[in-house]
Amino acid sequence: MFRGLLLGWCLLNSFGVKAQSLDTLISHFNRDIALYESVYPFQEPIPLDSARLSAEEAAEFFENYAASDEIYPPDLQWAYLSRLNKSIIALFDHPDLYSRDLKTELNAEIQFTDDGRLLQISFEENTGGTYRSQVVYYHYRGSQGQFSSIYMQEGPQKIELKSDGYSSIIPLGTKNDSTYYFFTGYVRGCSYCFEESFGLILVTEDGIKEAYNYSIDSRSWGDKIDVDFSEEGDSLIKVLYLPDDLNAGCQWGSLEEGSTHPDEEGYPAQDRLCKLLFRYHQFQIYLIEEGCIYPDPLGQPLEEY
Repeated sequence: MFRGLLLGWCLLNSFGVKAQSLDTLISHFNRDIALYESVYPFQEPIPLDSARLSAEEAAEFFENYAASDEIYPPDLQWAYLSRLNKSIIALFDHPDLYSRDLKTELNAEIQFTDDGRLLQISFEENTGGTYRSQVVYYHYRGSQGQFSSIYMQEGPQKIELKSDGYSSIIPLGTKNDSTYYFFTGYVRGCSYCFEESFGLILVTEDGIKEAYNYSIDSRSWGDKIDVDFSEEGDSLIKVLYLPDDLNAGCQWGSLEEGSTHPDEEGYPAQDRLCKLLFRYHQFQIYLIEEGCIYPDPLGQPLEEY
């Protein structure tokens, strides 16, 4: 219920935002994100007079909830997110936004592509759990148009990208009026649940979406995707991971604990790594190798691959 109220509250107030300097908008964003991050979702209710709500925000709170002199942390977080949404909308509407060093001026995680077109602003949703969910905003300015994605926005979307954002976004160029980016992503879903991904983002006049995505879930820490870009623009993407209950394992061999290789009696049980090799070439990604790596008694340990 509160999420729906948040969206309506944000959109209603955004129309009343007056033209402000970019310095002021950046200052407001940094102030509000500091307030948002200061709230721990499992702490005790907060006295309303110390919640730093404006008179309008407090009136909105009383309108939708029974009169109280306290506010629960998740409700206060949503109030602060409403402010942040309004700040982001104003920032995205400012014509000089891309002229600033946003990575140093905004107190958030920033991905801004080297071609000066695609911007990602993100920060932790601060839910208190081990799933490190993100609040993510996207903005694009290019020959195909100008598109934005606001957190919790409903209705048809021009931007259909990851809700948890990307670790890196690399420009690849333009073909037939479509612009391409290579991305990598990382999400921690629980204490021992990790997802890594890579793929292509496609920008057209219709909007922005993923054109290719490969992801791997695993229980193990550490990087599983290694990207080696060459100067010619072609790239090799190597994926190495341990088979476990979160993934499909390797193409060959049993996944049962204590399995052997080959799958015949008389062979000692062996660990293994799953390996996939992809090549990026001319706006396409191709799988060129797949299999398992087994320990060589005279070679390097599996963990050193």
